[in-house]
Amino acid sequence: HPAHADALHLMGLVHYQKGDPLTAIGYIEGALQHMNQSDVQVVNYHNSLGECLRAAGRFEEAVVQFEQALKINPEYINAKFNLGLTYQSLNEIDRSIVLYAQVAEATYTLTPAQLYELGFDDAMALESTIRQCD
Repeated sequence: HPAHADALHLMGLVHYQKGDPLTAIGYIEGALQHMNQSDVQVVNYHNSLGECLRAAGRFEEAVVQFEQALKINPEYINAKFNLGLTYQSLNEIDRSIVLYAQVAEATYTLTPAQLYELGFDDAMALESTIRQCD
């Protein structure tokens, strides 16, 4: 049931924000199992799961989740940024730079309000630009 998926996803986010990505992973995986794969929120669930997996040091699994989110929505800025962070953690710097450049380009002309609507703040946009130089 989709309502259960939302509740599971939110519980996962609470655990992630409390510093417990392993528990969060279980909740968000459960949310994805209850989710209709055509639902517009499924892209956010894959991104959230990827963030939890990255926080748990499970980088290869995180890559799969961010790529799944981008397969659904190739313009999803958060997933591009998170995939870049994950590639950087895997020391795949060239791949991360390409993604940071895409994020910086996509966010360059957006106002802080537009970035906020996307769930992407101006600090993250600036960080994408800076990380291209790392």
